[in-house]
Amino acid sequence: MKSTSDHPRVLRVSASVGVAIEVLALTGTAIVYCVAAATGRAPASASLSIAALAVVAAAALAFAGRALAAGAAWPRGLVITWQIMQVAAAAVLWEFSAPAAVVAIVVGVATAVLVFLDARARPVRR
Repeated sequence: MKSTSDHPRVLRVSASVGVAIEVLALTGTAIVYCVAAATGRAPASASLSIAALAVVAAAALAFAGRALAAGAAWPRGLVITWQIMQVAAAAVLWEFSAPAAVVAIVVGVATAVLVFLDARARPVRR
């Protein structure tokens, strides 16, 4: 049987896995937009701008996910804010790809819930 001190760690690591999935999705998105720009299937300036935004977001989330996994409290706000933005973007994505939107919403909500549960299990003491 696991001790109660292992419970917050499981929450923290699970939330970090959710963030890692989002980092991979953003990285894949950046690659897709770079390929679209290189092959001429989309305007290069717009595609490369979206790819750059995805890379910056992926880097910020990767940094926050690693800190979250290590037990830091500061990335909670960044991660929760991203989850809200992701779910909002997924609502727009629904028009174009319902399955992708469902996955984005499920991962976003699950990760947010895990971060909130971790915050409740490990409150910041001041």
